[in-house]
Amino acid sequence: MGMRPWLCVLSLAAALARPAGALEAVPLQGTAGSKLREVWALARAKFPDAKLISISGASSLEGRARCSPKFPFQNGWRFTFFSPGSGEFIMMAECGGATAGPLRQLRAKAEELSKLTVSGKFIDSDQALKALARAGIDLAGIEAKTPGKRAFSLMLARLEDDRFKAHPMVWRVSGGGEHWVVDAVHNEKFDPTRYGHDYSVALASMVANSVNLAERPKRTDVYTAKTDLENALAYARKHFADANLMAIEGFVDAWGGSPCTGPGDGWAFYFYSPRRSDFEVLFACNGFVGPGPTRNIPLDLARHEPIAGPYIDSDVAVDDLLVTHGDAFHETMGRKFTRNGTLLLRQYKTPPFNDPGLWKVRVLWELTVGRSIFRMDAVNGRLLDVR
Repeated sequence: MGMRPWLCVLSLAAALARPAGALEAVPLQGTAGSKLREVWALARAKFPDAKLISISGASSLEGRARCSPKFPFQNGWRFTFFSPGSGEFIMMAECGGATAGPLRQLRAKAEELSKLTVSGKFIDSDQALKALARAGIDLAGIEAKTPGKRAFSLMLARLEDDRFKAHPMVWRVSGGGEHWVVDAVHNEKFDPTRYGHDYSVALASMVANSVNLAERPKRTDVYTAKTDLENALAYARKHFADANLMAIEGFVDAWGGSPCTGPGDGWAFYFYSPRRSDFEVLFACNGFVGPGPTRNIPLDLARHEPIAGPYIDSDVAVDDLLVTHGDAFHETMGRKFTRNGTLLLRQYKTPPFNDPGLWKVRVLWELTVGRSIFRMDAVNGRLLDVR
Protein backbone atom coordinates (compact mmCIF):
# COMPACT_ATOMS: atom_id res chain seq x y z
CA MET A 1 0.00 0.00 0.00
CA GLY A 2 1.36 3.41 -0.96
CA MET A 3 1.93 6.13 1.59
CA ARG A 4 -0.88 8.65 1.93
CA PRO A 5 0.01 12.08 0.42
CA TRP A 6 -0.38 13.91 3.70
CA LEU A 7 1.94 11.40 5.39
CA CYS A 8 4.52 12.08 2.65
CA VAL A 9 4.30 15.79 3.41
CA LEU A 10 4.74 15.18 7.13
CA SER A 11 7.73 12.88 6.51
CA LEU A 12 9.39 15.46 4.30
CA ALA A 13 8.72 18.23 6.83
CA ALA A 14 10.18 16.11 9.61
CA ALA A 15 13.29 15.41 7.54
CA LEU A 16 13.78 19.09 6.79
CA ALA A 17 13.26 20.00 10.45
CA ARG A 18 15.75 17.40 11.62
CA PRO A 19 18.79 19.08 13.19
CA ALA A 20 22.28 18.67 11.80
CA GLY A 21 22.96 16.00 14.39
CA ALA A 22 20.53 13.72 12.54
CA LEU A 23 23.36 12.86 10.18
CA GLU A 24 24.90 10.87 13.03
CA ALA A 25 22.98 7.86 11.67
CA VAL A 26 25.13 8.05 8.52
CA PRO A 27 28.03 5.60 8.80
CA LEU A 28 31.63 6.73 8.76
CA GLN A 29 32.96 7.42 5.29
CA GLY A 30 36.51 7.58 3.98
CA THR A 31 39.57 9.48 5.10
CA ALA A 32 40.62 12.76 3.52
CA GLY A 33 42.91 11.09 1.03
CA SER A 34 40.87 8.01 0.17
CA LYS A 35 39.37 9.59 -2.98
CA LEU A 36 41.93 12.31 -3.64
CA ARG A 37 43.01 10.88 -7.01
CA GLU A 38 39.43 10.71 -8.27
CA VAL A 39 38.59 14.22 -7.04
CA TRP A 40 41.76 15.65 -8.55
CA ALA A 41 41.00 13.98 -11.89
CA LEU A 42 37.56 15.60 -11.94
CA ALA A 43 39.04 18.99 -11.15
CA ARG A 44 41.55 18.61 -13.99
CA ALA A 45 38.81 17.64 -16.39
CA LYS A 46 37.78 21.32 -16.37
CA PHE A 47 41.04 22.88 -15.20
CA PRO A 48 43.91 20.75 -16.60
CA ASP A 49 46.58 22.57 -14.58
CA ALA A 50 44.77 22.35 -11.22
CA LYS A 51 47.17 22.15 -8.25
CA LEU A 52 46.14 21.06 -4.75
CA ILE A 53 46.20 23.80 -2.13
CA SER A 54 44.41 22.24 0.85
CA ILE A 55 42.08 19.55 2.18
CA SER A 56 39.77 20.28 5.08
CA GLY A 57 36.88 18.75 6.96
CA ALA A 58 35.54 17.47 10.27
CA SER A 59 36.11 13.92 11.36
CA SER A 60 35.70 11.30 14.02
CA LEU A 61 38.52 9.92 16.15
CA GLU A 62 39.26 7.55 13.25
CA GLY A 63 40.00 10.47 10.93
CA ARG A 64 36.97 9.68 8.77
CA ALA A 65 34.13 11.99 7.78
CA ARG A 66 30.61 11.34 9.00
CA CYS A 67 28.51 12.74 6.20
CA SER A 68 25.81 11.95 3.65
CA PRO A 69 26.87 11.17 0.06
CA LYS A 70 23.76 13.11 -0.99
CA PHE A 71 25.32 16.33 0.31
CA PRO A 72 29.13 16.11 -0.03
CA PHE A 73 29.67 19.79 0.67
CA GLN A 74 27.72 19.71 3.94
CA ASN A 75 30.04 17.58 6.07
CA GLY A 76 32.31 15.86 3.58
CA TRP A 77 35.96 16.49 2.72
CA ARG A 78 36.58 19.78 0.88
CA PHE A 79 39.43 20.16 -1.57
CA THR A 80 40.79 23.48 -2.78
CA PHE A 81 42.76 23.63 -6.03
CA PHE A 82 44.44 26.47 -7.89
CA SER A 83 44.60 26.80 -11.68
CA PRO A 84 47.60 28.98 -12.66
CA GLY A 85 46.32 29.26 -16.24
CA SER A 86 42.95 30.71 -15.28
CA GLY A 87 44.04 32.27 -11.98
CA GLU A 88 41.05 30.55 -10.36
CA PHE A 89 40.69 28.80 -7.02
CA ILE A 90 38.40 25.78 -7.32
CA MET A 91 36.66 23.90 -4.52
CA MET A 92 35.35 20.34 -4.64
CA ALA A 93 33.82 18.07 -2.03
CA GLU A 94 33.67 14.32 -1.53
CA CYS A 95 31.69 12.01 0.74
CA GLY A 96 31.42 8.25 0.44
CA GLY A 97 32.69 8.34 -3.15
CA ALA A 98 30.15 10.98 -4.20
CA THR A 99 31.67 14.25 -5.39
CA ALA A 100 30.43 17.79 -5.91
CA GLY A 101 31.98 20.73 -7.75
CA PRO A 102 34.09 22.26 -9.05
CA LEU A 103 32.98 25.62 -7.68
CA ARG A 104 34.98 28.79 -8.18
CA GLN A 105 36.19 30.29 -4.92
CA LEU A 106 37.20 33.88 -4.24
CA ARG A 107 40.41 33.99 -2.20
CA ALA A 108 42.49 36.84 -0.87
CA LYS A 109 46.28 36.79 -1.34
CA ALA A 110 45.84 34.64 -4.45
CA GLU A 111 49.40 35.17 -5.66
CA GLU A 112 50.95 34.13 -2.32
CA LEU A 113 48.64 31.18 -1.76
CA SER A 114 49.20 29.85 -5.27
CA LYS A 115 52.84 29.21 -4.31
CA LEU A 116 51.86 27.00 -1.36
CA THR A 117 50.77 23.99 -3.38
CA VAL A 118 50.68 20.55 -1.77
CA SER A 119 52.81 17.94 -3.52
CA GLY A 120 54.72 14.75 -2.82
CA LYS A 121 53.87 12.21 -0.15
CA PHE A 122 51.97 13.10 3.01
CA ILE A 123 50.04 11.24 5.68
CA ASP A 124 46.26 10.91 5.60
CA SER A 125 43.79 12.30 8.15
CA ASP A 126 43.64 9.07 10.17
CA GLN A 127 47.42 9.01 10.50
CA ALA A 128 47.47 12.65 11.61
CA LEU A 129 45.22 11.85 14.56
CA LYS A 130 47.25 8.75 15.41
CA ALA A 131 50.38 10.93 15.54
CA LEU A 132 48.69 13.14 18.14
CA ALA A 133 47.61 10.09 20.13
CA ARG A 134 51.21 8.86 20.15
CA ALA A 135 52.21 12.27 21.52
CA GLY A 136 50.00 11.61 24.54
CA ILE A 137 46.95 13.70 23.63
CA ASP A 138 43.69 12.19 24.92
CA LEU A 139 41.70 12.34 21.69
CA ALA A 140 39.21 9.72 22.88
CA GLY A 141 38.39 11.86 25.91
CA ILE A 142 37.83 14.90 23.69
CA GLU A 143 35.55 12.97 21.34
CA ALA A 144 33.55 11.57 24.26
CA LYS A 145 32.72 15.12 25.36
CA THR A 146 31.88 16.39 21.87
CA PRO A 147 28.30 16.09 20.57
CA GLY A 148 27.82 15.00 16.99
CA LYS A 149 30.85 12.72 16.72
CA ARG A 150 32.67 15.21 14.48
CA ALA A 151 35.04 16.11 17.26
CA PHE A 152 38.01 17.15 15.14
CA SER A 153 38.49 19.78 12.46
CA LEU A 154 41.43 19.10 10.16
CA MET A 155 43.19 21.00 7.39
CA LEU A 156 46.11 19.85 5.30
CA ALA A 157 48.14 22.70 3.80
CA ARG A 158 51.58 24.22 3.63
CA LEU A 159 52.65 26.07 6.78
CA GLU A 160 52.14 29.70 5.80
CA ASP A 161 54.98 31.04 7.90
CA ASP A 162 57.92 32.93 6.40
CA ARG A 163 60.22 31.66 9.15
CA PHE A 164 60.17 28.28 7.39
CA LYS A 165 61.65 28.65 3.91
CA ALA A 166 60.33 25.30 2.68
CA HIS A 167 56.82 25.82 4.14
CA PRO A 168 56.42 22.30 5.59
CA MET A 169 53.24 20.39 4.85
CA VAL A 170 51.19 20.09 8.03
CA TRP A 171 47.84 18.97 9.33
CA ARG A 172 46.25 21.60 11.57
CA VAL A 173 43.93 19.82 13.99
CA SER A 174 41.42 21.35 16.41
CA GLY A 175 39.22 19.67 18.97
CA GLY A 176 37.74 20.43 22.37
CA GLY A 177 38.99 24.01 22.21
CA GLU A 178 42.60 22.91 21.67
CA HIS A 179 44.78 23.17 18.58
CA TRP A 180 47.71 21.11 17.33
CA VAL A 181 49.98 20.92 14.30
CA VAL A 182 51.12 17.59 12.83
CA ASP A 183 54.05 17.19 10.45
CA ALA A 184 52.36 15.66 7.40
CA VAL A 185 55.63 14.31 6.00
CA HIS A 186 57.37 12.96 9.11
CA ASN A 187 54.18 11.66 10.73
CA GLU A 188 54.69 13.31 14.13
CA LYS A 189 53.55 16.25 16.21
CA PHE A 190 55.18 19.25 14.56
CA ASP A 191 58.66 19.99 15.87
CA PRO A 192 60.05 23.36 14.72
CA THR A 193 63.61 22.33 15.60
CA ARG A 194 63.49 19.70 12.84
CA TYR A 195 63.48 22.64 10.45
CA GLY A 196 66.21 24.59 12.22
CA HIS A 197 63.78 26.84 14.05
CA ASP A 198 64.93 28.32 17.38
CA TYR A 199 61.69 29.21 19.15
CA SER A 200 63.11 31.80 21.54
CA VAL A 201 64.72 33.81 18.76
CA ALA A 202 61.68 33.50 16.51
CA LEU A 203 59.27 34.55 19.26
CA ALA A 204 61.28 37.72 19.89
CA SER A 205 61.03 38.51 16.18
CA MET A 206 57.30 37.78 16.17
CA VAL A 207 56.72 40.15 19.10
CA ALA A 208 58.74 42.89 17.44
CA ASN A 209 56.76 42.57 14.21
CA SER A 210 53.34 41.68 15.61
CA VAL A 211 50.38 43.39 13.97
CA ASN A 212 48.26 42.61 17.02
CA LEU A 213 50.64 44.38 19.39
CA ALA A 214 50.94 47.30 17.00
CA GLU A 215 47.16 47.83 17.31
CA ARG A 216 47.29 47.95 21.11
CA PRO A 217 47.57 51.49 22.53
CA LYS A 218 50.93 52.29 24.12
CA ARG A 219 51.24 52.43 27.92
CA THR A 220 54.11 53.20 30.26
CA ASP A 221 52.47 52.63 33.65
CA VAL A 222 52.20 48.83 33.55
CA TYR A 223 52.36 47.38 37.08
CA THR A 224 53.82 43.93 36.44
CA ALA A 225 54.32 40.94 38.70
CA LYS A 226 58.02 41.66 39.09
CA THR A 227 57.68 45.38 39.87
CA ASP A 228 57.49 44.77 43.64
CA LEU A 229 58.84 41.21 43.65
CA GLU A 230 62.06 42.10 45.51
CA ASN A 231 60.05 44.07 48.11
CA ALA A 232 57.79 41.06 48.65
CA LEU A 233 60.77 38.70 49.00
CA ALA A 234 62.42 41.07 51.47
CA TYR A 235 59.23 41.27 53.54
CA ALA A 236 58.99 37.47 53.56
CA ARG A 237 62.62 37.04 54.68
CA LYS A 238 61.99 39.40 57.59
CA HIS A 239 58.64 38.04 58.82
CA PHE A 240 58.72 34.32 57.90
CA ALA A 241 62.30 33.52 57.01
CA ASP A 242 61.87 29.81 56.30
CA ALA A 243 59.04 30.29 53.77
CA ASN A 244 59.51 29.70 50.04
CA LEU A 245 57.76 31.49 47.20
CA MET A 246 55.28 29.04 45.67
CA ALA A 247 53.09 31.13 43.35
CA ILE A 248 52.29 34.61 42.05
CA GLU A 249 48.75 35.55 41.06
CA GLY A 250 46.91 38.68 40.02
CA PHE A 251 44.26 40.26 37.85
CA VAL A 252 45.82 41.49 34.62
CA ASP A 253 44.84 43.69 31.74
CA ALA A 254 45.89 43.43 28.09
CA TRP A 255 49.29 44.93 28.97
CA GLY A 256 50.10 42.30 31.60
CA GLY A 257 49.72 44.73 34.48
CA SER A 258 47.56 44.55 37.58
CA PRO A 259 45.01 47.40 37.93
CA CYS A 260 45.45 47.40 41.72
CA THR A 261 43.67 50.03 43.80
CA GLY A 262 45.32 49.81 47.21
CA PRO A 263 46.57 47.61 50.09
CA GLY A 264 45.28 44.05 49.96
CA ASP A 265 44.89 44.31 46.20
CA GLY A 266 47.26 43.80 43.28
CA TRP A 267 49.70 40.89 42.97
CA ALA A 268 49.40 38.06 45.48
CA PHE A 269 52.60 36.24 46.48
CA TYR A 270 52.03 32.82 48.03
CA PHE A 271 54.69 31.48 50.41
CA TYR A 272 54.82 28.13 52.19
CA SER A 273 56.44 27.73 55.61
CA PRO A 274 57.65 24.15 56.26
CA ARG A 275 58.14 24.96 59.96
CA ARG A 276 54.53 26.02 60.40
CA SER A 277 53.16 23.72 57.66
CA ASP A 278 51.09 26.63 56.49
CA PHE A 279 50.84 29.27 53.78
CA GLU A 280 51.53 32.99 54.07
CA VAL A 281 50.09 35.44 51.55
CA LEU A 282 51.46 38.87 50.72
CA PHE A 283 49.89 41.48 48.48
CA ALA A 284 51.80 44.13 46.56
CA CYS A 285 50.28 47.25 45.01
CA ASN A 286 52.39 50.09 43.63
CA GLY A 287 55.07 49.93 46.31
CA PHE A 288 52.94 48.78 49.23
CA VAL A 289 53.65 45.22 50.43
CA GLY A 290 51.86 43.48 53.28
CA PRO A 291 49.59 40.59 54.28
CA GLY A 292 46.05 40.47 53.02
CA PRO A 293 42.97 38.27 52.89
CA THR A 294 42.61 35.40 50.45
CA ARG A 295 39.81 32.95 49.92
CA ASN A 296 41.73 30.38 47.92
CA ILE A 297 45.28 29.05 47.86
CA PRO A 298 45.86 27.89 44.25
CA LEU A 299 48.46 25.31 45.23
CA ASP A 300 48.70 21.59 45.78
CA LEU A 301 51.80 20.52 47.71
CA ALA A 302 51.64 17.14 45.99
CA ARG A 303 51.96 18.79 42.57
CA HIS A 304 53.72 22.12 43.11
CA GLU A 305 57.08 23.13 44.52
CA PRO A 306 58.92 26.40 45.28
CA ILE A 307 59.58 28.58 42.25
CA ALA A 308 63.23 28.45 41.25
CA GLY A 309 65.20 29.75 38.31
CA PRO A 310 64.39 32.51 35.83
CA TYR A 311 60.92 33.33 34.49
CA ILE A 312 59.51 36.10 32.32
CA ASP A 313 57.48 38.95 33.76
CA SER A 314 53.70 39.20 33.37
CA ASP A 315 53.84 41.86 30.63
CA VAL A 316 56.17 39.71 28.53
CA ALA A 317 53.86 36.71 28.95
CA VAL A 318 50.83 38.69 27.76
CA ASP A 319 52.77 40.21 24.85
CA ASP A 320 53.84 36.74 23.71
CA LEU A 321 50.25 35.50 23.91
CA LEU A 322 48.84 38.42 21.92
CA VAL A 323 51.15 37.63 19.01
CA THR A 324 49.03 34.58 18.19
CA HIS A 325 45.78 35.39 20.04
CA GLY A 326 45.32 39.09 19.44
CA ASP A 327 41.65 38.97 20.43
CA ALA A 328 42.18 37.30 23.82
CA PHE A 329 41.34 40.52 25.70
CA HIS A 330 38.66 41.79 23.29
CA GLU A 331 35.00 42.20 24.20
CA THR A 332 31.88 42.48 22.07
CA MET A 333 30.69 45.60 20.27
CA GLY A 334 34.16 46.31 18.93
CA ARG A 335 35.77 46.93 22.32
CA LYS A 336 39.42 45.90 22.06
CA PHE A 337 41.95 45.21 24.81
CA THR A 338 39.35 45.99 27.49
CA ARG A 339 38.96 42.63 29.26
CA ASN A 340 40.80 41.51 32.38
CA GLY A 341 42.02 38.05 33.22
CA THR A 342 43.77 36.17 36.02
CA LEU A 343 47.45 35.32 35.62
CA LEU A 344 49.02 32.62 37.79
CA LEU A 345 52.66 31.50 38.02
CA ARG A 346 53.46 28.06 39.47
CA GLN A 347 56.20 25.47 39.29
CA TYR A 348 55.24 21.80 38.94
CA LYS A 349 57.18 18.93 40.48
CA THR A 350 56.69 16.93 37.31
CA PRO A 351 55.73 18.29 33.87
CA PRO A 352 51.92 18.61 33.54
CA PHE A 353 52.05 17.57 29.86
CA ASN A 354 52.05 14.19 28.16
CA ASP A 355 53.85 15.50 25.10
CA PRO A 356 57.46 14.20 25.16
CA GLY A 357 58.60 17.49 23.66
CA LEU A 358 57.47 19.29 26.84
CA TRP A 359 59.01 17.02 29.45
CA LYS A 360 61.31 19.82 30.68
CA VAL A 361 58.55 22.43 31.04
CA ARG A 362 57.64 22.80 34.70
CA VAL A 363 57.29 26.56 35.32
CA LEU A 364 54.07 27.90 33.81
CA TRP A 365 52.20 31.16 33.49
CA GLU A 366 48.49 30.27 33.28
CA LEU A 367 46.14 32.98 32.06
CA THR A 368 42.37 32.67 32.48
CA VAL A 369 40.25 35.04 30.40
CA GLY A 370 36.54 34.29 30.44
CA ARG A 371 36.19 30.57 29.77
CA SER A 372 39.60 30.19 28.10
CA ILE A 373 42.80 29.11 29.82
CA PHE A 374 46.12 29.77 28.10
CA ARG A 375 49.18 27.94 29.42
CA MET A 376 52.61 29.36 28.61
CA ASP A 377 56.16 28.28 29.25
CA ALA A 378 57.20 30.82 31.88
CA VAL A 379 60.85 30.60 30.84
CA ASN A 380 60.50 31.66 27.20
CA GLY A 381 56.87 32.71 26.75
CA ARG A 382 55.92 29.94 24.35
CA LEU A 383 52.17 29.24 24.25
CA LEU A 384 51.74 25.56 25.09
CA ASP A 385 48.01 24.99 24.89
CA VAL A 386 44.58 26.58 25.11
CA ARG A 387 41.69 25.09 27.05
